[in-house]
Amino acid sequence: MAVHSPRASRSFTKPRPQMAISATLPSPIKGMDGRTPISNQGPENCLYAYNIVPSEYGIRTRRGYREIAINVPQTAGIQTIIPFDGQNPAGTGDKLFVATSSGIYDVTTPVDAPTPVFTWPLPVNDAAGYGQFTNFTNDNGDHVLLYADSIHGLHIYTETTGLWTLATGITNATIADIRFVMIHNQRVWIIEEGAANAKYLPVGAFAGAATNFNFGALFAVGGDLVGLWNWTLDGGNGADDYLVAISRGGDVVVFRGEDPSSAVTWTNTGVFRIGKVPAGHRIAVEFGGDLHVLSSFGITAMSDLLRGVFDPGDRGSIAFPIARLLRAEMEDTITQIGWEIYTYETEGQLVVNYPQTSGNPNLQFVYNITTGGWGYWRDLPMYTGNTWLQNLYFGGTDGTVYAYNGTTDNVKYDGTAGSPIQWSMLPNYNDYNSPGSFKLAQFVRPYFLAQQQPDVEAVAYFDYDLSQLGNPSGVLTPQGDVWDTGLWNDAKWSSGEVLPFNGVIGLSGTGTVVAIGFRGQSLERTTLTGWDFVWSVGGVL
Repeated sequence: MAVHSPRASRSFTKPRPQMAISATLPSPIKGMDGRTPISNQGPENCLYAYNIVPSEYGIRTRRGYREIAINVPQTAGIQTIIPFDGQNPAGTGDKLFVATSSGIYDVTTPVDAPTPVFTWPLPVNDAAGYGQFTNFTNDNGDHVLLYADSIHGLHIYTETTGLWTLATGITNATIADIRFVMIHNQRVWIIEEGAANAKYLPVGAFAGAATNFNFGALFAVGGDLVGLWNWTLDGGNGADDYLVAISRGGDVVVFRGEDPSSAVTWTNTGVFRIGKVPAGHRIAVEFGGDLHVLSSFGITAMSDLLRGVFDPGDRGSIAFPIARLLRAEMEDTITQIGWEIYTYETEGQLVVNYPQTSGNPNLQFVYNITTGGWGYWRDLPMYTGNTWLQNLYFGGTDGTVYAYNGTTDNVKYDGTAGSPIQWSMLPNYNDYNSPGSFKLAQFVRPYFLAQQQPDVEAVAYFDYDLSQLGNPSGVLTPQGDVWDTGLWNDAKWSSGEVLPFNGVIGLSGTGTVVAIGFRGQSLERTTLTGWDFVWSVGGVL
């Protein structure tokens, strides 16, 4: 009997070729979102963005900084940046002062080891120089700057004389105890140390008899009166100027009217609670037609309080995307001086600065009012900041004052060239319409707008990895030559024109959801507008 060997089985089905798929993603101009589940976020948001923050056309690198004043005498850093805009149309009266534990210094022009324009009398301690200020013009046309801090009280700078002096002529108040000053409806309001009440001066004057007004009777939670702020609101019958008083415990009391001595025209329009406020007095700013207040809940807008929204995590609040991140920082540092919120009008930004903890990089939360997006500034040696003549200036803990108006970091007082700005960004994760399936990352092509090509690296992240990218490994050098040293026909001159740059970067790794992290360094302002991503799809196991 014949025996037949079994025939080897054959497969007539060809293996399925691996198909490359591509997609184009926009830049996440809505910025960071720390509240929405990371498995349910869209491409308009990102998980973090350091030194490349939401802007028009995409996300853009921040500006650089340079030293404008060094070796300013101090024992606790630059405590207050004090801008003064003079009344002379030629700008000759414009001044930039800083206050430290030693006194007040003029840093309008670059200076090394300045002498004080006003020296604090004894006692001097680290709290001296941490103050509040306001500009004011009285009925006689005298233009002055009023400054107050908790150690040495109320001081006045007069434009016509160019001199700083201790305030005089105020009765029913202890001038040395005045730690807060502001203007509301042409009246100077002052707050004395440890008080729950405030006092106001006659209309159009920065001297005279101070009249007491007791806000503390309305503070249900309690604490001293932290400060007073203006809030201009149009309720439909024209703009109204409100006076907002905030206690250390988080009571918010709102008054409307012109004459606080009249029960007919001066009315209380609401009492609210926003949670404990941080140390210091720089906890609120009027911005974008609203008054925004820092507290243990994050950032609360007065308009939200009036419409009955208690939690700043409400999606209508500008603080919604970073509420968790902000509260985490507040929990650790709420009792430390260094919290402040202010505007940077040149780029339409709101800046939240907070105390820096040892071993961690300097960070500030930055909000773009146009795109409604948040990002981080990182590595700025900022202890306190403020704007003057449309530029941002900030002071460090070592007696250095910086101008935030360049394209590179850490430009020295002598003009020594600075270093590239290091930035990184991780967008939201994406399943690219194949949930549960593995993706093999292949290539990414980012698109940039800049005057000089940035040094860029890309890394594919998978399955909700939140690791932070380090700095890129390349070395950048300025493009272009220096006038009087470059050779004609050989030298490369910068045109100052913003140009498009792009290039393909190889990727590796597999996972079911993907996010392409970018890190880079730039010597010019750089905008990331979007990127192409190429991948292939495998099985679900």
